[in-house]
Parts: sequence; structure tokens; C-alpha cells
Amino acid sequence: MLTNCGPVITCRTGGIPEAAGEHCFYADVNSASSLTVCLEDAVLNQTADAKANMLKGARQHALQFGRESVWQKLETKVVAARDAKVEAKLVAEVKIVAP
Repeated sequence: MLTNCGPVITCRTGGIPEAAGEHCFYADVNSASSLTVCLEDAVLNQTADAKANMLKGARQHALQFGRESVWQKLETKVVAARDAKVEAKLVAEVKIVAP
């Protein structure tokens, strides 16, 4: 979906559900008939509007894994940890100095 080549058909195994979200067709890993249904839905039954909505949702979902987004989340956590450490140190110093 992300490259506008067509729908993604996959199974809910490993990290796939996190990576793909609900913007693909999921087949049961143990069912060939489930794969058949997904293929029919993706190729024959999906309207142009549904495809466009799935594509838009897939792109938006994927952005959370982009470098900038991951960096911002990491930076936020690092700054929060640093600030908590500094605050804990200041509290400890105040307790030592306080009568």
C-alpha cells in the first residue's frame, strides 16, 4: 500500500500487526481459504474509495516508524530521564543541606 502498488495481504504473526496496523488484509496463517477471501476482497471487491482510504491510513500509520518520529520520541524520553535524574540529585542535595 505504501508504494501505491496494491493492497498488502499478510498474517497476524510476529511484529506484522504493529507494523501494518489495520491497513492491510489479514489472512489466517493456517487457512488457504482465508487467503483466497483476502485475495478476492483486495482484487475484486475493494472499491476505489476503500483503496484510497486504506492507502492514506497506511501512510499515516507508517509515519510513526519514520526516523524523525522515532528520534523525537527517543529524545523526549532521554530528556525526561535526564530531568528526573537532575531533580533527584537536587532533592538529595537539599536534604543533605537542610537542618
